[in-house]
Amino acid sequence: MMRPTDRNGFEIAIICALITESDAFEALFDEFWEEDELEYGKAPGDPNAYTLGRIGRHPIVMTYLPGMGKGSAAAVSASLRISFPNVKLGLIVGICGGVPESIFDNEKISIFLGDVIISTGVIQFDLGRQYDDRVIRKDTLKDNLRRPNPEIRSFLHKNEGWRGRRRLRSKMEGYIAEICGKEEFSSWNCPQPGTDKLYIPEYRHKHHDPEVCEICAKCVDAGTRVCDAVLNLSCDQLGCDQNKLVIRERKSIPNIHFGLIGSCDQVMKSAIRRDRIAHQAKLETGPSSAANISSTPDTGNEDDASRAEDADKGPDEASAPDTTTTAEARATTDLCKAEDTGMPERSRTPDTSKAEDTSSTTETIKHEKTPEHNPTSSAIFNNSAKVGNQAVNQHFAGPVTFTQS
Repeated sequence: MMRPTDRNGFEIAIICALITESDAFEALFDEFWEEDELEYGKAPGDPNAYTLGRIGRHPIVMTYLPGMGKGSAAAVSASLRISFPNVKLGLIVGICGGVPESIFDNEKISIFLGDVIISTGVIQFDLGRQYDDRVIRKDTLKDNLRRPNPEIRSFLHKNEGWRGRRRLRSKMEGYIAEICGKEEFSSWNCPQPGTDKLYIPEYRHKHHDPEVCEICAKCVDAGTRVCDAVLNLSCDQLGCDQNKLVIRERKSIPNIHFGLIGSCDQVMKSAIRRDRIAHQAKLETGPSSAANISSTPDTGNEDDASRAEDADKGPDEASAPDTTTTAEARATTDLCKAEDTGMPERSRTPDTSKAEDTSSTTETIKHEKTPEHNPTSSAIFNNSAKVGNQAVNQHFAGPVTFTQS
């Protein structure tokens, strides 16, 4: 594969929020193009930091969220669209909280720690009206995020079937081994079955000895509060009752799921509210920063289930799900096909016979010319998802593509 001569030759973007997420994905680059004779630069006023290189046969641009939340995600994606106007596929790769059970074709599907979720759409469930007893989500055509474009829907349809899943799973296993085989990632691996602990929704995370805490002693149901100290303590530290665990049998290899992800600026720590929202919106994962990305270019999400939405997340838990998320995202890029325009790929093949002509480097994409871009003229759309925590207390998911508005 010939290197792009300028930024117009990049069609795939990767967006990461956490260092563990970006570290894992950088481990799968076959080649980096940052410190050599060809300097790509970025558009004036673009605050993003980029890593450029090759993964497989694809030129890849990777960028990093500077902070948490949908606002940060939207700003990064808009600036990305300015500097790299021909990006067609974007993958928001990371970890998020997962809904333990989902319904697919009237069959109950269990989602475990480390499973991968590729989003088929994004639900912004914190957009609505707060009443005393409930939140009513805005659910009109004007309020909902638009659906993925036909190309993304076709790609998801193809890979959601048994053959597509088998190909993705096979590639994912190979890339997991590749990441974990590197010296810097030797301690990373797929989550072990014993690390996935799910308690019944009604069981409260609190001090269970009434003599230890008066506040927790008065907590008898979901409507009463617990003390602030328990928010930073693990179930082992609190001595949570193992008899309240949900017994589930999981496979040794992480599974791949397709479905909707929920997006908001809060981290879900309530199992009861998690299940209620997931049932109403038919979600696979909990809160994500993907909504504002979805309203900028056409996007998709690939996330890893780092925990159940009510579970505790220790500092060492993120690396294991990130391994499977990153491996699956790499597998997804392998299955992406470059568009054949029948024209010379001038944006990909260096031409030393004349000076660079940026106005003629867009013919490998669908545009005949590239209009001027600004943050208000671009929009990202989220179309796929994975499970995983996508920023500290944020979550993302799946394949992403970009279109101009």
